Amino acid sequence: MKLPFVFLLLCTPYLLSAQNDGLLLNGFGQNGIQEILIGDEQVVLRDAKETSDGKIIYLGSAIDPETNFLRTFSARILENGETDTDFRLKFFKIQNQETVGKSLAIQKDGKSVICGWYNNGSNYDIILYRQDMYGELDILFASGSLVQIFDFGGNDFGMSVTLDKDDNILLCGRAFRSGTGNDIVLIKFDKNGNIIPSFGNQGKITLDFGASEIPYDIKIDESGAIYMAVDSDNNGVTKMAAVKCLANGNPDPTFGNGGISAHLVGQGLASTINLDVDKNGNVVLVGNETATNKNVSSLTVVGLFQDGSLNTAFNNIDTVFRFVFDNGTYGTGITFTPDQNILILGYGLSNIGSDFALLKMKTNGAFNPDFGLSGTAINNLGSNSEASARLLLLQDGNVLATGYSSIDKKLFFAKYSNTILSSVTNTLDQGLTVYPNPSSGKVQIVANEKIKQVTVFDKIGKLIHTQSNALEEISLDLPKGQYILLCTLNDHVVQKLLFIE
Repeated sequence: MKLPFVFLLLCTPYLLSAQNDGLLLNGFGQNGIQEILIGDEQVVLRDAKETSDGKIIYLGSAIDPETNFLRTFSARILENGETDTDFRLKFFKIQNQETVGKSLAIQKDGKSVICGWYNNGSNYDIILYRQDMYGELDILFASGSLVQIFDFGGNDFGMSVTLDKDDNILLCGRAFRSGTGNDIVLIKFDKNGNIIPSFGNQGKITLDFGASEIPYDIKIDESGAIYMAVDSDNNGVTKMAAVKCLANGNPDPTFGNGGISAHLVGQGLASTINLDVDKNGNVVLVGNETATNKNVSSLTVVGLFQDGSLNTAFNNIDTVFRFVFDNGTYGTGITFTPDQNILILGYGLSNIGSDFALLKMKTNGAFNPDFGLSGTAINNLGSNSEASARLLLLQDGNVLATGYSSIDKKLFFAKYSNTILSSVTNTLDQGLTVYPNPSSGKVQIVANEKIKQVTVFDKIGKLIHTQSNALEEISLDLPKGQYILLCTLNDHVVQKLLFIE
């Protein structure tokens, strides 16, 4: 029997419903919007990530006025949207050739790992490099080689990069060969950028599921399982797909059809851009589809169960959710929230221009009426040609939507209210002692009876740790931050705030 497609959270009774969510937040940029002009060049924003101290590193590409080729840029902004003067705009290119940074991940020490591609003069190769906390190339990366370059024999592109719990680096890319199409490639590195030879064949794996597959996004769950958002094209019919691999990179045979779950959406003119996975292994995909009879794209969301089968009850009436403006709508970002919701970012085209579209849905596909206007926040950010890029659920619980206008040569950052954890009510100790609190990392939990379960959430309600021991004393080691601790005893639950300094 399939489990219902619901994102369960143990601390849900402690969450208060948010009011006036979906509004642009004053104190960030100008009335919630920050515009950044990147010289006099056409720009595309590719990715953005939040650092542990609340800053945002962003990554994009721009036309180099000297060569007319693309070059990569990156920079960092503060929590209020202003440029961080310690990490100003940095440009990067290899051998004066076209160079594109597509995806970034931030390691625990604040360094950012970037993957993408460059033109070697005859075709494209995958690249991976790292920047330090100030945006400079890390001379210690990959044993001093600065940039890792990979050639699989054709046009190869690094599409997305992520980190496991030990800061090891996992890159997914596409390898194109004439006559056979695109295959997925996975490459695994240690935290310093050196290949891990025990992964696949000397650190590399090529996946072919019988069609032409292009990955766009990658995630690793707490167990180490690997998920990718994929286009699966077979003779011009493109399906929205998710791929699941085991921690060793081999396809998970219990997911979909031998590790891939591919589904025809509409007339088969679809694109899969982003995905997220909840703690139960349920998957949501976002992208767009184009109806052949209308030539108009609609933002499209597909829900999958843990085994890769379609959640046919999603949106109540169909296997997919569709959202469309008059002249088309495109989905670019999706994330689960801790309060049983899904945030979706896209942009729509109308007769008067383009707008950001931020949606908040329940996991059954219904709109959350407490967010924006009946679940939607539609905003024009000051351009008639703006396209959304990356969606971030921030540490403070609010949402950052990012995008760009190639015509206006601007980047856009918009911060929306999205209160998840607005209040915490502490219970009495009831026979439970937690010490030291505040702590430098290690915390002891002592009770006068067996502790059935310990669950730790961060300040926005994200599950950090859970264990069931039936012990009277438990030790935790946590990084710096504020946490909510729930301890289940025989007949009651004790809640405490933890402060790790």
